[in-house]
Amino acid sequence: MAIIKNISFSITNSFNEEIRGDIRYPDNKSSIPCIFVLHGFQGYKDWGHYPYIGEKLAGAGAITVAFNFSLDGMVEGSDMVEEPEKFARFTISQELGDTELVVNNFINGKLLEKEILKDLWNGKIFMLGSSLGSGITMLTAKKMKQINKIALWSAIAKFDRYTERQKKEWMKIGYMEFQNSVSKQNQRLNYSYIEDIEKHKKEFSLPDAIAGLTIPILLVHGGADVLVPLKEVKLLVEAAPYGMSEFHLIPNTGHIFGTVHPFKKPSSALKEAMGTTINFFEL
Repeated sequence: MAIIKNISFSITNSFNEEIRGDIRYPDNKSSIPCIFVLHGFQGYKDWGHYPYIGEKLAGAGAITVAFNFSLDGMVEGSDMVEEPEKFARFTISQELGDTELVVNNFINGKLLEKEILKDLWNGKIFMLGSSLGSGITMLTAKKMKQINKIALWSAIAKFDRYTERQKKEWMKIGYMEFQNSVSKQNQRLNYSYIEDIEKHKKEFSLPDAIAGLTIPILLVHGGADVLVPLKEVKLLVEAAPYGMSEFHLIPNTGHIFGTVHPFKKPSSALKEAMGTTINFFEL
């Protein structure tokens, strides 16, 4: 049985904001792919099932890279949003920039020593994005031709998930207040989030992004997902290139496949999602 090595990294983006992450890989494998794991809105790399995902993929025969975006507002070792002023400033453009930076740093041997990378990595790059992270995954795959396969869990088909009334009030006040469903903190998200989406409306179209991909795509969705209903993911399934995508529906489970935090053990739905994804990545 492989021992999973875990290496932490920290890099700084062009705005001098820190991106922290973890790299996991098996000690008895060589020439294996790298899988980048992207969390969703209000998530972070250590929430619930994300460490489990990294461990399982690494155990199956992959390098995994999971990271907190620079404006998640998370501090290592805490389950609270310790820097809420950062979270308030997060945008889709910023998360796309962070993702591209992390991927490029890995490719260029700045996250793992080049000597380790030479024997360990086979040059293939996969991505697994969850919820909002699935949107970042699609757009990153559209831009970066180095990406060979993507898996989308609980995938969204749009970033703008707000009514005109909500956005009008949001613009008037300058921010939206909400309770973080993970930490139960009261938080703010600045109107710049919406401004960024509207500025890049065509560029950020997820049905257009997935339609333009020429790589294998897996979509895994819970049949009882109330946050991202089936009719939404079906827009992506219909837009995806014919013969390049597969859709796996898990009945009677929700948006996060029965996961809780702190993580105790995988639900049957999470095990099914993992097994399907490992098979898709051919690990």
